Amino acid sequence: MKSLLTKQMALLAIVLIFAFSPAVVIAFRTPPATPIYPIKLSELTSAEFEPISISGEVGFPAYFTGPNPANYHTVPMAPIVNAETFTLTGASGAYNTNLVPSTTAHEAVINLTFGTVTGSFTTCTAQLNTTIDGVNFLTLGSAQSITVTSNHVNAWTIIEQTGTTSVTSGAVSATAALSFGQQSYLALACSAYGTTAPATLSITYK
Repeated sequence: MKSLLTKQMALLAIVLIFAFSPAVVIAFRTPPATPIYPIKLSELTSAEFEPISISGEVGFPAYFTGPNPANYHTVPMAPIVNAETFTLTGASGAYNTNLVPSTTAHEAVINLTFGTVTGSFTTCTAQLNTTIDGVNFLTLGSAQSITVTSNHVNAWTIIEQTGTTSVTSGAVSATAALSFGQQSYLALACSAYGTTAPATLSITYK
């Protein structure tokens, strides 16, 4: 008799747990019609759910139907700035600037300013190069003519190609790119070099 009573009390306790525990009641809720995502509740915080009320108590929904948009914000990527100083010389010739990460960039704002130049530097150009695979470098945009004289400022912007329709395909090329790759640098070259041309460079990738 005592054993039967113990079993009945245990059964009653289980029934009460199922009847009044919010967690259990929620677990047996009927799935909503919206898509269900296999995300563990333990990996999410209460701020990511819209609370529901069951028997006057607030609990978590049994099925995750998507994050609460109010808790998520788009954070823009910070621009990457390559700032350096260097000197063009007749002895060293062409110069390549630092290699800088540019995966998230869509444009490059360039400012190249020369200090006191000695000698004559003629037919000078600046060409931006980028790599998609981290090995091979392609030109991005066309080479720009720059003036290498004392205190001259050369400023320009390179903007990658953007599609105006749903899908835009560029021409296949082994030498030219239409958008920024993993890393980029600016190549400077002249047809004739003077003695020295100190320069200050700033490239903002954004």
